[in-house]
Amino acid sequence: KKLYNKPIWQRLLIMFFGAGNNFILAFLVLMFIGLFTGSPVMDPVLTKVDTNYPLYEAGIRDNDKVLKINGKSISTIDDVKVYMTIYDEVTFDVERNGKDYTYKVTPKKEENDGTVSYKFGAVFEQKTETGFLNAVKYAFTKVGAYIKQMFITLWALFTGLVGVKSLSGPVGIYSIVGQSASSGVMSLLNLLALLSVNVGFINLIPLPAFDGGRILFLLIEKIKGSPVSPKVENTVHSIGFILLMVLLLFITFNDVLRLIG
Repeated sequence: KKLYNKPIWQRLLIMFFGAGNNFILAFLVLMFIGLFTGSPVMDPVLTKVDTNYPLYEAGIRDNDKVLKINGKSISTIDDVKVYMTIYDEVTFDVERNGKDYTYKVTPKKEENDGTVSYKFGAVFEQKTETGFLNAVKYAFTKVGAYIKQMFITLWALFTGLVGVKSLSGPVGIYSIVGQSASSGVMSLLNLLALLSVNVGFINLIPLPAFDGGRILFLLIEKIKGSPVSPKVENTVHSIGFILLMVLLLFITFNDVLRLIG
């Protein structure tokens, strides 16, 4: 009751920072990594291209800077990685020695122990920088890159480029955490930052049962000049929560199948 008596702008801030604290946590974790292990340079440069794979065969060479992938502007090396994951065929616009070139690349299909993967032949060897300011810059850039990845993933889901079956729930995350833990503390911290951004982003999606859904109702209240009926709002959130649980069960079922398969 006390919350609903507050002005709309205060309720908006409360709802936003409930999810927004996840972004702050991710920023602090990434800054810690940058301070203690060096801050990876995020420039979209293909530092190494394997001569036995499609990138090299198409004409792309070491240290080419990626400008666009399938017509979409590239800001960081993370953009390159995510687009290479979701597309079956990729058109690279790259810069080399001040000149621009365009190459069409189809990844090479490989099967190992029953697992099929598609490889382009890019070896990501990022340089690192030291110092406090570089750590802050890296943390901001990396959080921004993670958020952009979430937008790209949502777009890929809605357009059918990525199937719902590729999503991971608690079981899949548990498996990933186990793998990261075995790789060392820094890998685990990187995963923590990624998961924090994911949780914050998903909570801000304007759908029922999420903080973003409650923010949407506050904006509707602001526009219409009066609160939405509590009964209507509670019903919408309840239906959204049920649908969310159904989706979670479906994703968990697929996680279990992947683990035992």
